[in-house]
Amino acid sequence: MPRLTAIRKQALDGIMKEALFEATIAALSAHGVDGLTMDRVAAGAGIAKGSLYRYFRSKQELLEFVYGKIVDPFFRQMDEVLAAPLPAAEKLSRQLEMLLEHVAKHAEIHKLLFEDEAVRGLLQSSERRSFEAASRQMAGVFRQGIDE
Repeated sequence: MPRLTAIRKQALDGIMKEALFEATIAALSAHGVDGLTMDRVAAGAGIAKGSLYRYFRSKQELLEFVYGKIVDPFFRQMDEVLAAPLPAAEKLSRQLEMLLEHVAKHAEIHKLLFEDEAVRGLLQSSERRSFEAASRQMAGVFRQGIDE
């Protein structure tokens, strides 16, 4: 029976994190980064503030989670394009199209995460990792293009 309990806990944690993600997005949209508080996120998710701290110890951890939830799927899609047996020009075209679609879909959050100086300071290491990953992906496409 312990295995079932672990599976349930994992499922509940996933549901809770999704609710916290949605509450964080709502709080960011309504109040901006300066108005993002753990109290607002907890209230938006319908939980006690102490429960929120069980998942995220700080505003920075919460923002890093949101950042990852927005950015990580995009990079997984980019990796799929890179692995596809396509000419470099086609890969580059698809990457650009995907980037534009992603930014359009998440425009408000991108603005908050990438243009707000307070957030950029909090997410500096996450942004650096994303920039490095994007640079590696682009370099791979360029190398392929040169080889072709």
